[in-house]
Amino acid sequence: MSDFEDLQQALPKRYTLLRELDRGGMSRVYLAREALPERDVAIKVLDRDLSARFGRERFVREVEMTSRLSHPHIVPIYAAGDADGLLYYVMPFISGESLRDRLEREGRLPIPEALRVTQQVAGALAHAHSEGIVHRDIKPANILFQSGHAVVADFGIARALFAAEDGTTLTGKGNLLGTPDYMSPEQIEGEPRVGEQTDQYALACVLYEMLAGQPPFHSRTSQATLARHLTDRVPSLKPLREGVPEEVEEAIRTALAKAPSDRFENVDAFASALTRRPTFPTADDEPPKSVTAPTGPFVRSLQLVGILLVVAAVGVAYNAWFGRTEAIAMPDGEYQDSVAMMPLENTTGDPSIDYVGKSVAGQVAKHFQQVSGIKVIGEYSVRSLWERNLGYAGLMDSLDVGHLLEGWIEVRGDELAISVTDTDASGVLENTMIFEPFPRERLDSAIVAIAHAVAVDFLQRHGLSTTGFTGEDAEPGAGSEAYLLANEELGKRSREGMIRAEALLHEAIALDSTYAPAYAALSSVYALSLSYRWDLGIAPFDVAVRSLAYADRAVALDPTNSNGYASRGYALVLLGIDIDAAEADFAQALTLAPNEPSGSSWASRLLAERGQLDEAIAAATRARNADRLQAGRHMALAALELQVGQYPQAIRSAQLAYGLAPELRRAAAREAYALLLLGRPQECLEVELGAYFLVHASCHRVLGNLDAAQQLIDDALRAFNAGRSEGGEYLPDLQAAELAAYYALAGEVDRAARWATEAYTASPVGIDPRVLESEIFDPVRDDERFADALREAQSAARARVVDEWRAHPLASPPAVP
Repeated sequence: MSDFEDLQQALPKRYTLLRELDRGGMSRVYLAREALPERDVAIKVLDRDLSARFGRERFVREVEMTSRLSHPHIVPIYAAGDADGLLYYVMPFISGESLRDRLEREGRLPIPEALRVTQQVAGALAHAHSEGIVHRDIKPANILFQSGHAVVADFGIARALFAAEDGTTLTGKGNLLGTPDYMSPEQIEGEPRVGEQTDQYALACVLYEMLAGQPPFHSRTSQATLARHLTDRVPSLKPLREGVPEEVEEAIRTALAKAPSDRFENVDAFASALTRRPTFPTADDEPPKSVTAPTGPFVRSLQLVGILLVVAAVGVAYNAWFGRTEAIAMPDGEYQDSVAMMPLENTTGDPSIDYVGKSVAGQVAKHFQQVSGIKVIGEYSVRSLWERNLGYAGLMDSLDVGHLLEGWIEVRGDELAISVTDTDASGVLENTMIFEPFPRERLDSAIVAIAHAVAVDFLQRHGLSTTGFTGEDAEPGAGSEAYLLANEELGKRSREGMIRAEALLHEAIALDSTYAPAYAALSSVYALSLSYRWDLGIAPFDVAVRSLAYADRAVALDPTNSNGYASRGYALVLLGIDIDAAEADFAQALTLAPNEPSGSSWASRLLAERGQLDEAIAAATRARNADRLQAGRHMALAALELQVGQYPQAIRSAQLAYGLAPELRRAAAREAYALLLLGRPQECLEVELGAYFLVHASCHRVLGNLDAAQQLIDDALRAFNAGRSEGGEYLPDLQAAELAAYYALAGEVDRAARWATEAYTASPVGIDPRVLESEIFDPVRDDERFADALREAQSAARARVVDEWRAHPLASPPAVP
């Protein structure tokens, strides 16, 4: 018989196993039907090795002690026993998800929701502590949601495990009893008795994760995590989540004190400290108010053998040394309201008009992006969520907006009809717009009229300023469907997505040679491909020229469309050609659409180039908040955070980027560099880098693994000389840029200069300016040999692009120096 059948035979007859729900290292959980009383239950069964060592009587006695707990936020234990040598206990079946499931889906919770969950768990713990019971393993997986309320599971199991091990905190397999991300220092150090403050510490870790999206001391290995609990100060929440009240952050710091005596007297006191402020902001995640100097250790090459040593933290002061006043008027962080417009559902059964739903949603979003007072979620994030079929509650939780606009396309006789609803965050239907039926031949003009009407109605009903709102938009035209599909591919930022987007946009232009949005999007395809170093089968300098020329064409065709200006501004900054012209383009793009995510995200590169690092971080954060499911937004933020030395933040942003798009190993390279510059080279080696493997060479060099470092260098040289990278996906200049970074970090001036020259000879992008301005290039930055070689290589590359750009038939460049 199978294990499932064996267990069924051994359990009391009143339980009928239905299926396995979960499996862990020490236990399995089954859904079962209990006969008397008739109800669904969950049965947790410990593995045979643990069961054999515990002993039935002791285990059952300890578990049954906790069964007397009666509290609305505690999952009760119904019974415990021994099934043919396997210890088990029975509890209610909770059909809702766990906090772990929710965090994996959403990343983090709205601030009021995180505090509500914490209060409910604190209430459960306070009750247990009053009965002399300490949980010992508070973590997101043990916090479940039942009818919208948080309930704590596994009360008693940690106590039973502890007691069964004769007071030690280790299982027989040598594993710490607890979960590293949430373990208190006294648990880690093996204190024979732990008290209420241990649960308080774990709950503070959970609250930190709900607010920041990551536990306070998380590292790539359990050993590193445990060490950080013992030694590290609590990382500030401010850079990770603007809007967290100071009282909340102070309460978390107190609850996470290393010594139990320095924490709150009890969990009730911790919960009370969180509620001293009467109200909490609902609009979260505004950018940090200022950029601080880097605080992590910096690595340099100081020995002839080439071993990089970790040295003391170096503060780097960044100033706007260009002596310029800010020309780009970035919107401030305050919004009067927030909204997401979902694609209209096509209920006609005719797939040929699927594009209508996306067109209406896209145009409504563009109208809202013209109004600085409203936060509008980016089209890519909206489409991604729409495709997941989350339902209303899931959508609102994930979008974190005040209003959700939805609609339907229906058949009414021989005509089509569209209706749009506005539902607020609490689920109350505020308004329904039902438009007069129209004939199919008027479909494109109807899209424009309906999008305009929806936007005007919403703005007027909610008292939002319409300053800057024109509502003007061209009819979709023949190429609109291909354009919409291309934008979806472009949003993925992958090489395959870029290739498909390029083909679709050429198709759109072939159908309508005057369709400005297609030219602007094609410019973005080429510029982003250069930035990500994807090989599209076109020479890099030709790709650069196409990016600029297609943006010129977009602006010439439609000077009222912000995308053409944003695309050209991005290309100009990316290529370092004319920063003044780029500034003018971004200023115009943001005037036309202050809340368009790409404009803010790409303008952040210009602001960084100007030395306005606070403003750059703010712009990139604003774009990220409006388009959270677009990996590129997190990538841009990670690059800036790496540049300014905000390494923990860069790690988190990079992880979010490749979590959304695992193929983006460039994000993983940002994480690996940040770990290296924090003095954690071993963790750097654990990051999967793909074609960016040369970062590992620097990590090996720090650790003294010189043979391993040299092997990676040899691999990079072979790839560069062959004119191809791993899998043929990347342009060969990738390895040149990474070799320049490797030798710069090692302080080898001549080699760094040589490979910087090779990078700009192979591609006009050369080396990402945000990497050039980071600590990576500090060891060679001020050396004249490197500076002269870099300046000469950059000038030659830029001059070549300008000459070819001027000669392109679609180009109308500004007066380029």
